[in-house]
Amino acid sequence: MNDPKEKARTLYGRLSKGLDLILEAKSAGDDKKAESLQALYNRLEDDYLEAKKSYSKTPEDLLRCPDCPHLGEGLLADGVICDIPCREAGTK
Repeated sequence: MNDPKEKARTLYGRLSKGLDLILEAKSAGDDKKAESLQALYNRLEDDYLEAKKSYSKTPEDLLRCPDCPHLGEGLLADGVICDIPCREAGTK
C-alpha cells in the first residue's frame, strides 16, 4: 500500500470500527477491554495522522478525510473545515 491516501482511507475505516468496539465494550461494562481497545485506537490514530501528513498542504487538511474536495484550501467561510459529510467526499 504505497498510496498515502489509500492507506489513510484504510486506517480511517479501522478507526471508525475501533470506536464502535470501544463504545460496545464500555456499554457492556468491560473496562479492561475498552482500555485495551483505546490503546490500539490511539496507535491507529497516530498512524492515520502520519499517513495524512504526506499529502496535507494546510493544517486543516489533517482534520479532513482523505477524499475531501477541500484538501489544500485551508479554512472555509466562517472557519468551517469541511461542508459535506465524509461519506459524500469523493462523490462530488
